[in-house]
Amino acid sequence: MEIRAEEISEIIKRRIAGHELAVELEFMEAYGLFRNERYEEAVAALKRVYESDPGGPRGGEALFWAGESAFQAGSYGQAEGLMSRFLESFRDHRQADAARYVLAWTHFKRRDYSAAALGFERFLSAYRRSAESVPYYADAHLRLADSYYALRRYDEAIAVYARMESVAQAGQGLDYALFQSAQAHAGAGRISDAHAFFDQLLSNFPQSALRAEARYAKGSLFFNDASYTAAIAEYQQVVDNHAASPIAPKALYGIGDARYNQSRLAEAADAYALVLQRYPSSPFVANALDGLEYALQDLGRGDEFLAAQAAYEANANPAVRDRLRLRQAELAFENGDYRTAADRLTAFIADARDTSLIPSALLTLGSTYTALGRPGDAAGAFARLSSDFPGSTLHPEAVVRHGETLLDANDPVGALAVLSGYEERFPDNAEQIAAALLAESRALRTLGRDAEADARVEHLLNTFPETAAAAEAQHSPEAPSDGD
Repeated sequence: MEIRAEEISEIIKRRIAGHELAVELEFMEAYGLFRNERYEEAVAALKRVYESDPGGPRGGEALFWAGESAFQAGSYGQAEGLMSRFLESFRDHRQADAARYVLAWTHFKRRDYSAAALGFERFLSAYRRSAESVPYYADAHLRLADSYYALRRYDEAIAVYARMESVAQAGQGLDYALFQSAQAHAGAGRISDAHAFFDQLLSNFPQSALRAEARYAKGSLFFNDASYTAAIAEYQQVVDNHAASPIAPKALYGIGDARYNQSRLAEAADAYALVLQRYPSSPFVANALDGLEYALQDLGRGDEFLAAQAAYEANANPAVRDRLRLRQAELAFENGDYRTAADRLTAFIADARDTSLIPSALLTLGSTYTALGRPGDAAGAFARLSSDFPGSTLHPEAVVRHGETLLDANDPVGALAVLSGYEERFPDNAEQIAAALLAESRALRTLGRDAEADARVEHLLNTFPETAAAAEAQHSPEAPSDGD
């Protein structure tokens, strides 16, 4: 039986219609996962939609939302890849502006501020005021300026923050722009200009959530200039008017330090003691105890410190005592007393009740052993952090430090094994990726594999040029020669 051309055409149309309906249903189901914040599942489902209909009307939408889902899941390397593919394939799509914005944010989240700055510049230069991207316009200015600030390109940062006057929606973000402009002026050494911007924020935004931080920042500028009376006045404003702010215990501690530097030891001791009394769960308790010990010892009242410390610890709950013990160990490290730090950290790790604090303790212990010239012990601390706490946010840093200490212990083969595939395993922090690449190049060169070492350094310099590791590579023997 012969089928007519009209019948073949109708069969094809029905099949196409059925395929489009199936894609639409699959897309709606996948998008529902995104709306319900099931981001990892959404990425996989939306990628399947795209792959089943890459050129169809839902293909572009699916690829965009897959990238957005990856971003929301914190998988910034994956989000970067998906958004880059979307912009290559759908550059005129209505979501193109939004994709450029998210792509820039992936770099920002990874602390690759050079790439972030370029990404936000591209977003702003290509901006088409699409309905999807209007909410991003002002924020892109802030994040561009923040990227310049992180790169210490202070004047460029200030210029972009100034644009917020004309682009902010209903004044949102203007107080933050003033605060960051002040910080940028301070970074550039223009202290009087920094004070002026802080004062403008305090004058123009009486309800800003940044007022306590602005007051504290002004106090710190005065403190760093040894203008201790002025510093105390600013810190006191924080303590009096923002007592519930997380900045308040830090300001009260700052009052103690300023008084100590003025040789007003009894008043300094009073300020430190107030930190313990008013903010017993603050991270600054350990600092306050440290300051109180110095002040009372200088006053010849060291026995009072022991009593004050015992009274505080007796009343603190176990979680607070754990944080205090860890902070005291960290202070010993920061003060260069590495043997005391190692002893305190080892004891803390052995019996801490709050196991969530152990990764931080292990990281500091590894750094302590490094400072003591014990790379083998340091490698052991970093290795334990990596193996026992793979879900810790400190895991990626521990892997880099583990590889570096193995190199210091003359184990380049072990270092390579630890660092292998680092960029693919931990794609979300440019500084750490760059440090891993530099360590890999050192290991490879030690093993006589110079071509591979040169390739690592070249990738580092080309991909992460603004990182500390890139600066080190440019001025070290690890850099490939022009003749290679």
